[in-house]
Amino acid sequence: MTSLYYDIDAILAEEELIPVTNLLDFQYLAHLDRDAGHQPLTVTPNKPSNDDTGRIRESAPNETRKERLSQNRSLPEGTKFKMPLWAIDKWSELSFVRLTLPRHFGRRARERLEADPAAVDLRRKSERFFMSGIFLVDLIKRCVNASNKSSTSRRNPRAAEIIEIERESNELKQTLFLTYTGARLRRTFDWTLSNIEDDVSAYTERLTEMERRLFRKAAAASHADAMWKLHGSRRIHVSTTALRAKAMATVAKLQKTPMQGRKRRVDTFVTPEGRRTESLFPKSKMARAF
Repeated sequence: MTSLYYDIDAILAEEELIPVTNLLDFQYLAHLDRDAGHQPLTVTPNKPSNDDTGRIRESAPNETRKERLSQNRSLPEGTKFKMPLWAIDKWSELSFVRLTLPRHFGRRARERLEADPAAVDLRRKSERFFMSGIFLVDLIKRCVNASNKSSTSRRNPRAAEIIEIERESNELKQTLFLTYTGARLRRTFDWTLSNIEDDVSAYTERLTEMERRLFRKAAAASHADAMWKLHGSRRIHVSTTALRAKAMATVAKLQKTPMQGRKRRVDTFVTPEGRRTESLFPKSKMARAF
């Protein structure tokens, strides 16, 4: 992910919501659980209390509410909630949370993709389905490696869970590869070879962002091939600007003449036709000669 830090598609792909379960009590993070805000809260009436002087003191009307809010700020262990992929990167590596595959990456979704990948509308599930899946597989792999390193000296109680999530990660990786390079890829290439004037919006609106990028590149290559066949192969002539720039450039070099045994300045000129000529005359004579 480091190499794709400034990639907009990578940033949006990491916004994929991942179901997680916290393995510790999270203090002051109760807002992560959206269902916690809908739980009914019991309101206890404020009772007057006696201060040190014996006088009756009325409690603040919002004192009880502050106490209840302070108690509900803790996220208890075992709470299930969803967070973006980029937010649980370090938590999952440190075994603060337990990952769960989203529904469109689960076993049933993988079985439907393997049965008929071209008929599934992946964009409705996730606009960056393949990139988010690749990032998720990479995160699970790093979590498994970190867990194996930490459990070398002691037995890991989550060994069965780690083995299960690693197995599902490997299956997801295989499904993503077969889906992207299988029937969907062949159908995409078939549409790029169709007539340029055909309307392909009905097909491209079902593609993910990675498939759309591939479709645009393939369509541009198909259009360039059609233009080449239409105009035929011709000799590419050198531009006049390049010839003039080459004619104006002079290369000064030192060359030893065998007759007099000393070095003379030899100017090399390039004509507009592209021929190189050498002369031992001074520049003023060469200018008059031209």
